[in-house]
Amino acid sequence: MVNLNKVEGASHLHRLNKDNRNREAKGGKSAQDKVEISAEGRALLRKQYVIDLVKASLRDIPEVRQEKVQQVMKRIREGYYNNEDVQRATASRILESYGLNSSPKSEE
Repeated sequence: MVNLNKVEGASHLHRLNKDNRNREAKGGKSAQDKVEISAEGRALLRKQYVIDLVKASLRDIPEVRQEKVQQVMKRIREGYYNNEDVQRATASRILESYGLNSSPKSEE
């Protein structure tokens, strides 16, 4: 164990520690270190948090399959999606993916 009193320039540490113990014994507050983060630092932390959230979200996005994109683009050019049956089926699938009932309610 190193004796701090023998280390040059460290004797004030022993004195501060002794002063703090005396204050605490008398019910007072001891001198403590304090850390403050600047507004710029807090802004950087918020930005880093958002960046981390975005990165995590990007990991969950499935990879783009170019062959599927090309197939859809071709169908758009050919007018495939202008068909009413295709539009109904597409709308139905979208509603189902959100847990909504796609079948029309019968009016009584």
